[in-house]
Amino acid sequence: MSSKESTAKREQIKSDLLQGDEKEAAAALDFISEGGDGGYIATLLEAYSLRREEILKLRIGEMLSTLKVSGSEPMFVAALNNSAYSDFYTDILGFMWNSGVNVPGELPLLIRVGLSGDYMRALEAFTLIESMEGPFDEEQVLEAILAVRKFLEAEPEGDKRDLVNSLLEYLDQTDRES
Repeated sequence: MSSKESTAKREQIKSDLLQGDEKEAAAALDFISEGGDGGYIATLLEAYSLRREEILKLRIGEMLSTLKVSGSEPMFVAALNNSAYSDFYTDILGFMWNSGVNVPGELPLLIRVGLSGDYMRALEAFTLIESMEGPFDEEQVLEAILAVRKFLEAEPEGDKRDLVNSLLEYLDQTDRES
Protein backbone atom coordinates (compact mmCIF):
# COMPACT_ATOMS: atom_id res chain seq x y z
CA MET A 1 0.00 0.00 0.00
CA SER A 2 1.42 3.40 -0.92
CA SER A 3 1.78 6.08 1.73
CA LYS A 4 -1.07 8.01 0.09
CA GLU A 5 -3.33 4.95 0.31
CA SER A 6 -2.14 4.31 3.84
CA THR A 7 -2.98 7.88 4.88
CA ALA A 8 -6.39 7.62 3.22
CA LYS A 9 -7.09 4.31 4.98
CA ARG A 10 -5.99 5.77 8.32
CA GLU A 11 -8.30 8.76 7.83
CA GLN A 12 -11.19 6.45 6.90
CA ILE A 13 -10.65 4.32 10.00
CA LYS A 14 -10.53 7.46 12.15
CA SER A 15 -13.71 8.82 10.57
CA ASP A 16 -15.56 5.52 10.95
CA LEU A 17 -14.50 5.19 14.57
CA LEU A 18 -15.35 8.75 15.56
CA GLN A 19 -18.36 9.53 13.40
CA GLY A 20 -19.56 6.33 11.80
CA ASP A 21 -22.56 4.36 12.85
CA GLU A 22 -22.11 1.51 15.30
CA LYS A 23 -21.39 -1.04 12.55
CA GLU A 24 -18.75 1.17 10.89
CA ALA A 25 -17.14 1.92 14.24
CA ALA A 26 -17.05 -1.80 15.09
CA ALA A 27 -15.41 -2.55 11.73
CA ALA A 28 -12.82 0.16 12.39
CA LEU A 29 -12.06 -1.43 15.76
CA ASP A 30 -11.69 -4.82 14.06
CA PHE A 31 -9.20 -3.30 11.63
CA ILE A 32 -7.19 -1.67 14.43
CA SER A 33 -7.13 -4.84 16.52
CA GLU A 34 -5.95 -6.94 13.57
CA GLY A 35 -3.21 -4.74 12.23
CA GLY A 36 -3.28 -1.34 13.80
CA ASP A 37 -0.32 0.29 15.42
CA GLY A 38 0.33 2.86 18.11
CA GLY A 39 -0.74 5.61 15.73
CA TYR A 40 -4.34 4.90 16.64
CA ILE A 41 -4.04 5.53 20.37
CA ALA A 42 -5.07 9.19 20.18
CA THR A 43 -8.03 8.24 18.00
CA LEU A 44 -9.04 5.46 20.39
CA LEU A 45 -8.90 7.88 23.33
CA GLU A 46 -11.01 10.40 21.42
CA ALA A 47 -13.50 7.71 20.41
CA TYR A 48 -13.70 6.50 24.01
CA SER A 49 -14.71 10.01 25.08
CA LEU A 50 -17.23 10.49 22.25
CA ARG A 51 -18.95 7.15 21.71
CA ARG A 52 -22.05 6.41 23.75
CA GLU A 53 -22.60 2.77 22.75
CA GLU A 54 -21.55 0.68 25.76
CA ILE A 55 -20.31 -2.25 23.67
CA LEU A 56 -18.02 0.03 21.68
CA LYS A 57 -16.75 1.82 24.78
CA LEU A 58 -16.02 -1.54 26.36
CA ARG A 59 -14.07 -2.72 23.30
CA ILE A 60 -12.13 0.54 23.07
CA GLY A 61 -11.32 0.39 26.78
CA GLU A 62 -10.09 -3.20 26.44
CA MET A 63 -7.87 -2.22 23.52
CA LEU A 64 -6.39 0.74 25.39
CA SER A 65 -5.83 -1.42 28.47
CA THR A 66 -3.93 -4.13 26.63
CA LEU A 67 -1.68 -2.01 24.42
CA LYS A 68 2.00 -2.62 24.82
CA VAL A 69 3.23 -0.03 22.34
CA SER A 70 6.40 1.89 22.99
CA GLY A 71 6.02 5.56 22.30
CA SER A 72 2.40 5.66 23.46
CA GLU A 73 3.21 7.75 26.53
CA PRO A 74 2.84 11.20 24.89
CA MET A 75 -0.67 10.37 23.68
CA PHE A 76 -1.83 9.35 27.14
CA VAL A 77 -0.15 12.40 28.70
CA ALA A 78 -1.83 14.65 26.13
CA ALA A 79 -5.20 13.13 27.07
CA LEU A 80 -4.57 13.87 30.76
CA ASN A 81 -3.67 17.44 29.84
CA ASN A 82 -6.87 17.84 27.81
CA SER A 83 -9.77 19.08 29.93
CA ALA A 84 -12.20 17.72 27.33
CA TYR A 85 -11.30 14.28 28.68
CA SER A 86 -11.70 15.20 32.36
CA ASP A 87 -14.76 12.96 32.77
CA PHE A 88 -12.57 10.04 31.67
CA TYR A 89 -9.35 10.74 33.58
CA THR A 90 -9.97 7.80 35.92
CA ASP A 91 -10.35 5.47 32.94
CA ILE A 92 -7.28 6.90 31.20
CA LEU A 93 -5.17 6.37 34.32
CA GLY A 94 -6.43 2.78 34.42
CA PHE A 95 -5.57 2.25 30.76
CA MET A 96 -2.08 3.58 31.42
CA TRP A 97 -1.54 1.27 34.38
CA ASN A 98 -2.93 -1.78 32.60
CA SER A 99 -0.81 -1.22 29.51
CA GLY A 100 2.37 -0.56 31.50
CA VAL A 101 2.83 3.09 30.56
CA ASN A 102 5.77 4.55 32.45
CA VAL A 103 5.90 8.35 32.69
CA PRO A 104 8.12 9.24 35.67
CA GLY A 105 8.68 12.70 34.18
CA GLU A 106 4.97 13.44 34.56
CA LEU A 107 4.69 13.03 38.32
CA PRO A 108 3.19 16.51 38.94
CA LEU A 109 0.55 15.91 36.24
CA LEU A 110 -0.42 12.55 37.74
CA ILE A 111 -0.66 14.11 41.20
CA ARG A 112 -2.77 17.01 39.93
CA VAL A 113 -5.13 14.69 38.04
CA GLY A 114 -5.38 12.27 40.95
CA LEU A 115 -6.12 14.96 43.51
CA SER A 116 -8.70 16.68 41.30
CA GLY A 117 -11.14 13.81 41.28
CA ASP A 118 -12.89 11.38 43.52
CA TYR A 119 -11.45 8.48 45.50
CA MET A 120 -11.30 6.17 42.46
CA ARG A 121 -9.34 8.69 40.41
CA ALA A 122 -6.89 9.19 43.27
CA LEU A 123 -6.55 5.42 43.62
CA GLU A 124 -5.85 4.98 39.89
CA ALA A 125 -3.27 7.78 39.93
CA PHE A 126 -1.56 6.40 43.04
CA THR A 127 -1.51 2.88 41.62
CA LEU A 128 0.07 4.16 38.41
CA ILE A 129 2.65 6.22 40.31
CA GLU A 130 3.61 3.25 42.50
CA SER A 131 4.04 1.02 39.46
CA MET A 132 6.32 3.39 37.58
CA GLU A 133 9.99 2.79 37.27
CA GLY A 134 12.10 5.77 38.19
CA PRO A 135 14.16 7.59 38.45
CA PHE A 136 11.92 10.43 39.51
CA ASP A 137 13.26 13.95 39.20
CA GLU A 138 13.91 15.26 42.71
CA GLU A 139 12.35 18.64 41.91
CA GLN A 140 9.19 16.92 40.64
CA VAL A 141 8.99 14.76 43.76
CA LEU A 142 9.25 17.87 45.95
CA GLU A 143 6.59 19.62 43.83
CA ALA A 144 4.34 16.56 44.22
CA ILE A 145 4.89 16.48 48.00
CA LEU A 146 3.98 20.17 48.23
CA ALA A 147 0.77 19.64 46.22
CA VAL A 148 -0.22 16.65 48.35
CA ARG A 149 0.42 18.51 51.62
CA LYS A 150 -1.62 21.48 50.38
CA PHE A 151 -4.45 19.11 49.47
CA LEU A 152 -4.33 17.44 52.90
CA GLU A 153 -4.55 20.80 54.66
CA ALA A 154 -7.90 21.45 52.97
CA GLU A 155 -9.35 17.94 52.79
CA PRO A 156 -11.74 16.80 55.50
CA GLU A 157 -11.48 13.31 56.94
CA GLY A 158 -12.41 10.39 54.73
CA ASP A 159 -11.22 7.54 52.56
CA LYS A 160 -9.60 9.82 49.98
CA ARG A 161 -7.67 11.64 52.68
CA ASP A 162 -6.38 8.31 54.01
CA LEU A 163 -5.31 7.29 50.51
CA VAL A 164 -3.58 10.62 49.91
CA ASN A 165 -1.77 10.27 53.25
CA SER A 166 -0.42 6.94 51.95
CA LEU A 167 0.65 8.69 48.77
CA LEU A 168 2.49 11.31 50.82
CA GLU A 169 4.35 8.55 52.70
CA TYR A 170 5.33 6.98 49.36
CA LEU A 171 6.53 10.32 47.99
CA ASP A 172 8.50 11.08 51.17
CA GLN A 173 10.20 7.69 50.86
CA THR A 174 10.89 8.32 47.16
CA ASP A 175 12.39 11.71 48.05
CA ARG A 176 14.72 10.12 50.62
CA GLU A 177 15.86 7.56 48.06
CA SER A 178 16.64 10.09 45.33
